[in-house]
Amino acid sequence: MRPTLFGILRRGPSTACPEDRCGVHRTTSAIGLTGLLCEWPTYATEQEANVGKVATKASPGTRLVFASFLPCRIKAINERSLRLLADTHESLGISAPEFSVMVVLSEHNDVSSRDINQTTGIDKATITRALDRLTERGLISRTRSKIDSRLIELKLTAGGKRIFSQIEGNALAWERKFVEGIRLTELNSLLNTLNKLEANLDRIGDL
Repeated sequence: MRPTLFGILRRGPSTACPEDRCGVHRTTSAIGLTGLLCEWPTYATEQEANVGKVATKASPGTRLVFASFLPCRIKAINERSLRLLADTHESLGISAPEFSVMVVLSEHNDVSSRDINQTTGIDKATITRALDRLTERGLISRTRSKIDSRLIELKLTAGGKRIFSQIEGNALAWERKFVEGIRLTELNSLLNTLNKLEANLDRIGDL
């Protein structure tokens, strides 16, 4: 299971953007997602990268710059977007971890906490607390797996589905504003890049 931009991504015809050398039309702020793609890599040595080549290690003399260092840049975008997104679910008494859990449960049946951890990257202790709160509110159910008795399968209850339906509408409306002015082909390209970065993280974690 892979995270997406709330499911708004759709396939569309491939189009190029002549007004930008990297093929992405800059329609968001400097810290927006298209800004991330357009400006990376930006080096303190002012060396220009060849965008047609696969990214490799930086050349000697290159300094780490926050705006072009992907881990820092992605973290900053993530924290800011989650902070602004919070209004879509906190008004209904759902915290950020609980929101993530409910998104995963809305997509799949019989999910385990391990599945949620692998999908969202949220630590297990935080997931457990979120599950406890959602269970206390009657928004999710817990059932021991018939296949593996060590696993507890999780589902949204009818009440949980009603709450999530409201949250989902709010979140999708927020996302439309978040990606306003960005082509669907650009968003799909971004998702493909994120999948590759995630695969690289899996590989690094196995080293």
